[in-house]
Amino acid sequence: MILENILGANFTALLRWSEQIEDGIARRKLAQLKAQTQQFEEMPKARFIGVSTYYSSVVALFYMLLLSYLSLAVALQGRFAGLFFAGGCLIFTLLIVAMSNVTKGRSLALKLFVVIALLQAGSLLILAIWPLYLSFSLLSAILWAVGVLLLWQARRIMNGEELAKLMRWRIRLRVMHYRRRALTKGK
Repeated sequence: MILENILGANFTALLRWSEQIEDGIARRKLAQLKAQTQQFEEMPKARFIGVSTYYSSVVALFYMLLLSYLSLAVALQGRFAGLFFAGGCLIFTLLIVAMSNVTKGRSLALKLFVVIALLQAGSLLILAIWPLYLSFSLLSAILWAVGVLLLWQARRIMNGEELAKLMRWRIRLRVMHYRRRALTKGK
């Protein structure tokens, strides 16, 4: 219940639904899954650049979380620089994996976005307590506020209709693919 309040009801409902669909795929309940995913035919907005397709909600979420982390790292102004560089590399890698899994319609992507958002929220909370113990510059306070604002915006994107539409559409395509493969394999 606390996690639902932090992440938002729409995002947690989408996460539960995608986990149910993946469980149904694993248990080969493809006829039931077709009925569950039949209603999601509307394609999300996409930008085509060259041969690649970019979905605005995923790209915006990626940059919001990445910039929130960067503002957090810069706010510390060199303290624990190595730790934050390693953490930044890890978060960047997790964001890349999450982006690639969203376009494949996997619930792992949603779980990775949750982990990254919760890590950053915890770090921003710890950084809010920091001025009580050590000096904190005005620039660090501004960067902290920017990090909080970006994380809040990322939460809004995670609960937005565009990300839900993208995940539902991609999961529907996955179910259709598995169902088609199961039907042709049986012949």
